Amino acid sequence: MRRIWMLALAAGLLASCGGSSHPAANSADVAKVKQTITRALAAVADGDGATACSLATPTGQATLEKLLGSSSCQAAIASLASSLPPNMKAALKNAQVKKVSISGNTANVNNNDITAPQANIGDLPLPPTVLVKQPDGSWKLNS
Repeated sequence: MRRIWMLALAAGLLASCGGSSHPAANSADVAKVKQTITRALAAVADGDGATACSLATPTGQATLEKLLGSSSCQAAIASLASSLPPNMKAALKNAQVKKVSISGNTANVNNNDITAPQANIGDLPLPPTVLVKQPDGSWKLNS
């Protein structure tokens, strides 16, 4: 049971956040946040640590490493991917982000706003995940 909780929390680190669409949010930023989340989830499903970790800040990478007790972000992703059942991998690969909340350089997405037909991602008991805007305009997972 402890392993399932760790997997759920790690998946949440790369997947979920908290809020609804912010009317003043730039639609390009909303699209970039959604793309970052869906790319990260697909990378986790594929065990692609290089891609998943490149989509996280150093703080986000360190959080994942600590959560899974791994020596590196890439090792954490490999461990997580090898533990996911096929239906969750399929869900992560096909996840869609429905709503994004942006305030300044911080974005949040509620886990209930991440959906997939293969599994109910929104039912995972996950803490909020925060993305931060980078100087180049990209968004990275931070926690």
